[in-house]
Amino acid sequence: AHQKSKCPLHMRGQVSSKAKSGTVRLLPIKAACSLGCQSIRPEPNRMKEETGISRDMYIEFLAENASTEANVDMMIIIHAKEDYVGAVEQALEDYRRRIIEENEKYPQNLCKAEASRMETIENYICFVQLGADTSVVAGKGKDEIISYCLEDNERAVDILEKAIFR
Repeated sequence: AHQKSKCPLHMRGQVSSKAKSGTVRLLPIKAACSLGCQSIRPEPNRMKEETGISRDMYIEFLAENASTEANVDMMIIIHAKEDYVGAVEQALEDYRRRIIEENEKYPQNLCKAEASRMETIENYICFVQLGADTSVVAGKGKDEIISYCLEDNERAVDILEKAIFR
């Protein structure tokens, strides 16, 4: 087991005022984070530009990424409309593939991108690409770095599942 990760799972985003009563709200999804994180405000144009997911496909979303250019840690949670769950999953998978391709020349980032994970929990599609400070395993090779990042991603998905099902 490694040190507690410094990860962008520190959720500070806003939820849509149009969220129906009884739906899971994104605001309570929180975890400890000591990395400087920034929320991407729910701007439909930015979501469309980044992922290809248009406003008509989701109810709300929350996105977090590290506040430094060199750190590629990020998380996106999309509460998809029922008819668009498959389309949102495909768009995020395409986005994931693009991130992997864009980081082929950056070994540390490539390991995080390859370890990224998507999980669908009911109508919530979650994309996690975590690993924060991988310097503790940097000298151990690509497989060890990917394994380290996968542990953080799994931990994040577990937290999300608990928050969504509560």
